[in-house]
Amino acid sequence: MTLSPSQPNQPITIALPSLVHRIGGQSARELKVVALQHHCVLARVRRSRHWQLVGLATHVDAFIESIDTLSIENKPYLIKKLRQGLAPYEDLLVPLEEKLRRLLQQNPATSISQLVANTHCTEAQARRAVLLFDDI
Repeated sequence: MTLSPSQPNQPITIALPSLVHRIGGQSARELKVVALQHHCVLARVRRSRHWQLVGLATHVDAFIESIDTLSIENKPYLIKKLRQGLAPYEDLLVPLEEKLRRLLQQNPATSISQLVANTHCTEAQARRAVLLFDDI
């Protein structure tokens, strides 16, 4: 599992060790198709028995939600493993406006440059958030 992405447009990787052994080959093939529908890639790691899911945090979250509709073996294991892998990236699932609002609520004296540095937003987005926060 890679922990480097800090921006919503960077893909994340979630390791799924021994996936075929746990859910079966047919289920893995079904999952690959569903992952592609959600703009994610489910693939083996080189020639090993381990697999990984790669995609944007929002796409991975949508993929996890769609797993409930599938009839695959050991579904609880798979959902649990994917949720654990997505947990470090929960902040990427929060909309930018919400992040800015939370930062301003915590410290109303936060500067525009601090907002830009902490959320990787543009100056215009930070200014708009400050103006909206001041109106409240």
